[in-house]
Formats: sequence, C-alpha cells, structure tokens
Amino acid sequence: MEKDRSATGFAQVRQEELEVIKSQRLNRGDIREADEAAHLAGLAISGGGIRSASFALGVLQGLNKYHILRRVDYLSTVSGGGYIGSSLTWFNYQNKKNGSPWTFPFASDAVHSPLNFLRQNGNYLLPNGLSALSLLGVLLRNIALASSVYLAVIVSLFYLFVNLQLFVPKPWMLPFTNGWQPASFFTQASLAMVLVFGITSFLYAWMTWRKLGTEQRGYRGRFWFQRVQGKIILLALAFWVLALLPGINQFVSDKLRGMEYMTTSFPALLGMIGSIYEFFQQQKGNQAGKGAMTEIRILLTSALLIFGIMAVGYKFALDWDHSDMQWLYGLVIAGVVLTGWFVNLNLFGIGRMDRDRLMEAFLPNPQAVNNTRWELATEADVAFFTQVSGPDQWGPYHIINTNAVLVDSPNAKYRGRAGDNFIMSHLYCGGDAVGFHPMDALSDGEMTLATAVSISGAALNPNAANSGQGTTRNRLVSFLLTFFNIRLGFWIQNPAVTGWRKILSDMNRRPNFFYPGFFQGLLGQDLRENVGYLELTDGGHFDNTGLYELIRRRVDTLYFSSAGADPNFTLDDIGSLLVRIQVDFDVTITFHDELESLMPGSDGESVYAKRFGFSRMGFDRGTIHYPASALGPAKKGTLYIVRATLAKDLPAEIYSYRAQHEEFPNQSTNDQFFDEVQVEAYRELGFRLTAQMCSALSLSSEEITPVSEIFAEAAQAAVEGVQEDVEGVPEV
Repeated sequence: MEKDRSATGFAQVRQEELEVIKSQRLNRGDIREADEAAHLAGLAISGGGIRSASFALGVLQGLNKYHILRRVDYLSTVSGGGYIGSSLTWFNYQNKKNGSPWTFPFASDAVHSPLNFLRQNGNYLLPNGLSALSLLGVLLRNIALASSVYLAVIVSLFYLFVNLQLFVPKPWMLPFTNGWQPASFFTQASLAMVLVFGITSFLYAWMTWRKLGTEQRGYRGRFWFQRVQGKIILLALAFWVLALLPGINQFVSDKLRGMEYMTTSFPALLGMIGSIYEFFQQQKGNQAGKGAMTEIRILLTSALLIFGIMAVGYKFALDWDHSDMQWLYGLVIAGVVLTGWFVNLNLFGIGRMDRDRLMEAFLPNPQAVNNTRWELATEADVAFFTQVSGPDQWGPYHIINTNAVLVDSPNAKYRGRAGDNFIMSHLYCGGDAVGFHPMDALSDGEMTLATAVSISGAALNPNAANSGQGTTRNRLVSFLLTFFNIRLGFWIQNPAVTGWRKILSDMNRRPNFFYPGFFQGLLGQDLRENVGYLELTDGGHFDNTGLYELIRRRVDTLYFSSAGADPNFTLDDIGSLLVRIQVDFDVTITFHDELESLMPGSDGESVYAKRFGFSRMGFDRGTIHYPASALGPAKKGTLYIVRATLAKDLPAEIYSYRAQHEEFPNQSTNDQFFDEVQVEAYRELGFRLTAQMCSALSLSSEEITPVSEIFAEAAQAAVEGVQEDVEGVPEV
C-alpha cells in the first residue's frame, strides 16, 4: 500500500512533537517560549556499544555542568548510545514519578547513586549470578533449536526425494543421450538447465541479429533474458549439488564407516569457523576485509557450511528411509517442526537475553540503585515507551533509531541502503519507507523502553551491516546466520499494511521459524516495505550518528556525542550521514577545517602528542544549511561535535590508562565487558572534552570542575613516570 511520505505528512508529526516538547519544557522549568520551533536544541548519541554509552555519560555530565542539558528538547539515540540515553529517560521518569523537581540523575557521585550503579555494571552481560557458561548456554540452546528446526525441514524434503527415487540413476530422457550411463533426476536436471541456458543464449543472439535490440521491446527483452539466465544458473548449481550427495555419501560410507556423520559435518564446521572469522574481521574494522579476497573467502566458507548441512540432511533422510522405526523418525521430525512453529522468535533468541541484561544495568529498579546491587529490573520489564516519555515527563523528547531491513525493496534507494531509518518515540513510529504511524500501532501499544533500546542495538543480524555495508549483508552469510538463529533483530507486524497481508500477520502474531522466519529470514526474500512483517535491527545499520532524524526536524542547535569505533579516522559514520541528509533533505553541513582538528596526530610534536597521537581538539563546530521547505524558510543551524579522541590538557589518569591500553579510546565494539576503571576512563574523557568545548566556544561561563575523582594519586605518579620515559608503561 502506498503511504503518504510527503513533507505535509511529516509536518503533522513534527507539530504534535512540538506540543509535547512545550509541556516538557514547562515541567522541567525551562522558561523559553515553549512553542517556538525556531529555538530547538537536540542531542544525538552515536552507536558504539558500552564504549559509546560510557563516553556519552561524561558528555551528559559536561552539558549539565554548563547548564545546557536542561535546554535540550530532543534526544536521538542509536545502538550503544541508546543505553545511556534510555537510562537518562528512565531515571528522569522515576524522579518525576516520585514528585522530585527537575534534577540531573548522574550529577551525584554518592555510593548509592545512579552514576555509581552504572560504573559497577559496565560488564552488563555477566552480572552477579551469571557466568560465561550461562552466556554460552543461551547461545548453544538457541543454535541447537534453530538448526534442528531447519534441518528437520531439509531432512523431510530429502526423505520425499528419496521415496520419489530422484537420487536413483535412471535412463536419460533426452533423445540424443542414447547409450549414456543412467543418471539421477538431479544430474539430468542440471544438464537440462545448461541446455536451457544455451537455448536462451541462442534466442538472445537471434534477437540482436533481427535488430530488435534498439527497439523498446528489445530493451525489455534484454532485461528479461538477463534476469532469467541468472535464475537458470542458480537452478543448475542447486541441481548439481544435489546430484553430488549420493556419491559423496557412498564414498564416506565405504572409506570411513562408522564416522559418516562426523565426516559429513566437517565441511559445515569449517564453514562456520570461516564465517565467524569474517564477522570478527569486519567488527574490528579490518580494511583487508573489503577486497576481492574477502568475497572469495566468504563464498568458500559459506558454500562449505551449506554443503555440509545438506550432506548431513541427506544422510539423515537415508537412515530414516532404511530404518525399521520410521514412525519414530517421523514423530521426532514432526515434533521439532511443530516447536519451530509455536516458538516466538522475539522471545527465544539471543536478542531477548541482550535486552534483559541491558535493562538490568541501565534501567534498574530504585532499590537496586539504593543497594548498589544487581537485581532483576521488574519495573522496566513492563514500562511501555509511551509511558516514560510523554508530555507529563521532563523530557527531552526521546527518539530511538532502528533500521528496517529492506534489501528486496522495489525502491532502489532503500534496496541500495539495505534499509530505512525506523524510529520509535512517544507519539509515532516508522519512517519514509512505511510512513509514520501512531506508536500504539506497534506491538499493540506494548513496546517497552527496554525492548526499543535493545532493538536499536541489534548489531549482529542477517542482511544488515553498519551503514548498509559489510560482511553480514552477503546473502550466503545471512543464510547461515539465520539457520543458526545468530541474530539480534526483532520482527514486528508492519503498521503500514492492510488487506490480506494484515489478515495473515494478524493470524500469526508471534513470529516463528517459518513465518516470517523461513521465507523472509532463511531465504532472504520479500524483505520489503509492503509485507506483513518487518525486521528491525541496529539503527547504526542506517545511520550510526543519531543525527539523521534531528536534521529532518530542522533542529537549530545540535550536540553530538561521537564514539563509534574509528581507529583509522575514516569518518565513515559522519560521511554516510552527510551523503544521506543531502540526498534526502537537501541539507549540507560545513566545517571550518573539514574536521582536521579531530584527527589523531594533528597536535604538533610534543612528547605527549607523539606518544599518544593527540588530536588538536576533541571537539569541532559545523554550520548546518537548511533549505526552504514545507517546514519553514531557509535557515542555518549549528552542530557541536564531541569526539572520543585524545587531546592535550586532559587529566593524568586518562593518559595513564592510554599508556596501558593502546587501543583507547577506540577499543573494539566486540568488548562489551567493561570494568569500573574502563567505564570511568571513557566517562572522564567525555566529560573533560565537553568541558573544553563549552569553555573554548563560550557556551557557558561556568568554571570547569571535575565531577569525580575515582582514580587514586598513584595514577598521577604513574603518568609522571611516562613523562620521564615514554617507552616504559607504568603500572597503576
């Protein structure tokens, strides 16, 4: 169904948001003209896991210290930025509910304070009472059920093929094959596809000889031939692989009797190891993972894994057919398939575990904070997003950004980007691709803040990658991730569809391994904007800055906490944003030195600059050029960036931490197990750089003072040792 994507449609969304912002300003004592849209301020917190959350905690403290945070109207978070952004929303909600006047929840450094609670729970995936084995158990349980369900389908299909004797050699059916050795149906079908390819190639050549190629019908014909011949090649390869299975199984049975399953599983094991290797190469930002050799490795490892799965499935099907207890095989297969139908993918997978651990660390019960002790977050578990961020709250108006996977969209823009931004907020959800819809239309109005944040941070998912580019967009890799249900994404009923698609999704409100898990998930088909189910993933798969929606809203003053992993200073996230806002909104941003001051190593030749690669500054300022539109006349806005980088005039403890951890402040996003010192290092860095920005740009006249002093005097002594001998790394 075609949705209204015009500026007029969004104008209504924006107007309703401004009404909520007006109320929130009054609630927190903001004395500005509450309904003046020309004076909007927004804060965007980038993705980057717990690293970004820790850094942004310091940025929030700096903005509060200079009396800026209270004047922020919009909060836009993505991925790891949502951890701390949702924590701000949650503690503001709790304080407002208790009747307290507006106060910044992370100002106090007391033992029983939200700030100290967050410090102690940076290792959120392994809280008290849960071990690494518990984490592994959830992953293995998930892999075991998912692979069993899909393997049961493959075994059932092969069992049907075996009983139809499609693997049994038979005389050739083609007239010119007299005297040929008998071959299976799949061998003959594979050769038939080669023959069909040759015939279509001849027909295409005849079409060009007839000089139809310059006519419109010739153009349509060329497109048709190109598409059809691709399908023919795919079928030929599939039939050829199926034809190989009996011979390989016979060879293994003859040479390695008693080890058939172990042997046939070996290619799958190799492929799985290779796929995991490729994923972690991408997560590290390895530039070697972006060439032709990487594509070849992906193809080989994925092919090995898929072939191994098929070989195991064929062996199971043969054993089933030859068994004296076929009924027992059938009963087990039926039980596994039924389990796959009745399971709820959103509750069963590793995404739910991630959601619960995030909730316990960043949205705790008040008594957990008071006791400085991890507890089950029973209040946040049932707190709807609409409940904690409405006009009766302090704000800022929270927008959580996710990505709707649209790799099969008929719209080239969404297909090329592999998705579109999909927001969740108090009033509306959606985006350009599906339109904007009341938030109550999502999950029957029961979308919790905790679930929304975990979706926004669903980094590992099939058919999706950072800014739409990466290994996990490969269809073969996506197939394997889905087969083992190694995914963090979330299936929602599409709020945009009507008619039979809505009826179908309403009939099955719990997404399972078959609908939408099989066709859309495993096969990667119909991942588009007009189907019954949409898959939502990490907002960083579309825009990892969180600025996109604030620029859509033409916010005048933007503050940006930037802590995405970028050790090589490629500025991928900002570069992708600049392209998309220009294409989508005709908005441009100019920087006075093209962000050169943020580049590591740009601050001269001092001992510290050489040792730690100082940037000239840890912040920068840009000018936003908004064109005239249906939302208002042309105007200029200001963007303030605070970037996780090292600069001069920072506390000694930060340099000491850097001396011991060479990757700081760009430690891998794979590291989601921060201890107290690691959280504090990033928090202090964020606070100090924000304070430097506010002081240098005269954003406030407040005096710079530290929020806390968690590091001991030994840290200062250690840094003095670094100054004396930059080659030595002192212990703190």
